[in-house]
Amino acid sequence: MGQCIGIMFLGVALGISFEVGFSLIGAAVYRMLSIMDK
Repeated sequence: MGQCIGIMFLGVALGISFEVGFSLIGAAVYRMLSIMDK
């Protein structure tokens, strides 16, 4: 039971870190594209 909760917690932590990483990368790419357009 404890192992299952640990795996779930790890999955949630990975999901959050992936989401934060993708939003940061997306913001950087969007900024680069908007600078190149000008």
